[in-house]
Amino acid sequence: PYDFVITSNEKIIVSPGSGQWGAIHAYDLSTGQLLASVPSVYQKSKLIYDETAQIIYAFEGSSIRKYDVKGESISQLSNAYYNLDNSDDYWLSPDGANLIASSGAMYSTLDFQLVGELLALSQNITYVVYDEIENIVSLVLLDGSVRVLNLSTYEIIDEISVIGNVLFTYSEKNYAYYLTEVDNELVVVKKYHPCFNCGSNVKPIASFSYSPVNGDTSEEYTFDASKSSD
Repeated sequence: PYDFVITSNEKIIVSPGSGQWGAIHAYDLSTGQLLASVPSVYQKSKLIYDETAQIIYAFEGSSIRKYDVKGESISQLSNAYYNLDNSDDYWLSPDGANLIASSGAMYSTLDFQLVGELLALSQNITYVVYDEIENIVSLVLLDGSVRVLNLSTYEIIDEISVIGNVLFTYSEKNYAYYLTEVDNELVVVKKYHPCFNCGSNVKPIASFSYSPVNGDTSEEYTFDASKSSD
């Protein structure tokens, strides 16, 4: 075996570790009994589990397959897609809609088409941390910095640099903590949260009217935006 995930319905899904082409297996977590197998999976496939949709994604170099793991069995939902960029790792968004690659490319899980580029070509992601409470996603980059994005729009909120090489980050209340390596030692750096209370922030609403509704350039128009809010 190479990689495995444990599902919420107490199955363990295992990808093959050798033999070039093998099978992905589903076992009963309690008894170890083999429940089902699906052939033609490339060796050393990395697995990602979407708990809400009960789907497993298996990454094989630049291709990806989807498997349904509802119930006691496992079945393939799609053939391989070969339009990915051969990244080392992928991270699934909390809503299951997008996959972020270590290259910074973002793919739709609907058809695996490219929907965005989050980084410059020379940058790479080593870890992704989602914060649904504050509606942000933190990208830990290979250069040791952290890029914070809005989880809804994926626009940049902040760029954070701390001493050493950041390995991981997490937040609690109004503080963010960064696990970083300094002179071969692990250090935890505490900073204020880059977007505290962002999760409670609501989108502005633009609402306006104008009069007269019809006219030409000789008319004087009045605009009323008093119903807009932010």
